[in-house]
Amino acid sequence: MAFIGPRPLLLAEQAACPAARLLVRPGLTGWAQVNGGRKLSVNDKLVLDLWYIKHASCKLDLQIALRTVGLLIWGEQINTRVIAAARKEFGLKGLPTDQSRDRRGDHTDTQSSESLGLLKGYSADAVRSNVL
Repeated sequence: MAFIGPRPLLLAEQAACPAARLLVRPGLTGWAQVNGGRKLSVNDKLVLDLWYIKHASCKLDLQIALRTVGLLIWGEQINTRVIAAARKEFGLKGLPTDQSRDRRGDHTDTQSSESLGLLKGYSADAVRSNVL
């Protein structure tokens, strides 16, 4: 495990094909955590993790480390601008208007990972060539 990278998801939250997230070592903090963390839907976490994998750099890791300190001081806040930019880059429509909580208190999306078509049917090689 690295200090910075996509956080491991619970088994119930895993996408149908987690190949893209497995291309990099998981981390204690990551792009999805500093842009909303537990307040994000599973789909938003996936989009932000894929964006991080595509744009990984030392500069981005430093930015995440600094923002993690801010998160510890001021708490989690959803950064809708960053989420919308990541969705746009992957050709997805803007943020869903219905981000309600399910009965466990988790955020739910109106769209599933499969309907987003992010990873459906991708092998690790296909994901590597399309994301990296």
